[in-house]
Amino acid sequence: TAIGRGQLWWAIGQLDALRRVCVGLARLRSRPEDSEWQSDPYYKLDQVIEVERLQPLENAFGRYDQSALLAAGWALVRFYREQARALTEAAGLPYPSELDRVMTDRLARLDR
Repeated sequence: TAIGRGQLWWAIGQLDALRRVCVGLARLRSRPEDSEWQSDPYYKLDQVIEVERLQPLENAFGRYDQSALLAAGWALVRFYREQARALTEAAGLPYPSELDRVMTDRLARLDR
């Protein structure tokens, strides 16, 4: 929504929030027993997860322009899906596919 409105600073903030969620999911997947990170998913991250697992997020630190922010958004969505699907499957819970579709359709409309 922020990208579509041209509010790029707001979009950067929302991408940062999603990036933090993605890092938290990767951390949870790597060490489910670890709870130290809940207030800051980046806390001592290099000590608890193989940095290579976070490589897909490298493109999620976009420049201040619409196309870079959209690319960062798609990188985060792909990473989120991978982590969330694995975690919901491991917990025996359904992945919210319909919600996923609705949200990615909104992003796709901006990417046209």
